[in-house]
Amino acid sequence: MNAYSVALGVHVSGELDDLEEYLDAVLDEFDGLNGVTDVDYVATLITGEVEFTGYVSASNPTEAHVLFLAAVRTAVHAAGGSTPGWPTFDETTVRIEPAAA
Repeated sequence: MNAYSVALGVHVSGELDDLEEYLDAVLDEFDGLNGVTDVDYVATLITGEVEFTGYVSASNPTEAHVLFLAAVRTAVHAAGGSTPGWPTFDETTVRIEPAAA
């Protein structure tokens, strides 16, 4: 297994007044998920642009991609959010690289 640093950019739609509180709740949900560590986010609260970052232990970058996307989606749902039309992300929204040793 290798450690990968992963970043995922998403756009949150709908009411954004409580976005920071909601994103903090999403972060809390990562505590119970295995295989993903040190998750954090940066956000432009006015526009709903959010980037989640974290580390994933995986065999290869593709597996790291799948595991991180699944973890983000699980945390979003656990915090009471929804992901209708959850897209397939490409290299413009997901960055994966080996974690520094």
